[in-house]
Amino acid sequence: MFMNRSRVIGGLLAASATGVLLVPLAGPAQAAEVELAARMVHTARFPHAHGSAEYDAENGHREFEVHLAGLPGRLHGRLVTVRVHGTFVGRMRVSASGRAHMDRLTRVRMQAGNVVRVRAPSGRLVSYGTLHRDFD
Repeated sequence: MFMNRSRVIGGLLAASATGVLLVPLAGPAQAAEVELAARMVHTARFPHAHGSAEYDAENGHREFEVHLAGLPGRLHGRLVTVRVHGTFVGRMRVSASGRAHMDRLTRVRMQAGNVVRVRAPSGRLVSYGTLHRDFD
């Protein structure tokens, strides 16, 4: 029995000397932070529309924000629809000053290359932009 104990101890010492026991154990996987942004551009029907969109995701918390300005008087007080890669994300009301803003938590997962589209109640495209990595 004493002989077995000394062999085990000797084996552990030899393993530690070669670095086998110094291998760090992997911890739980960390969710990668995702930051995406899009410059929202105008269309022929809405030539002054412009703005931005931002998506932030970290540890299961996903936030999406869209700002638009330069929207025409015919849209004031109306709801415009926001979709990302064809998936409905929400609606935002156009103010009397021609601005619209939406900032919300979302279940929609977004990735670089997804297109953000904002449409008028008639279905016409108001503004669009492609999400890309935010390199600030």
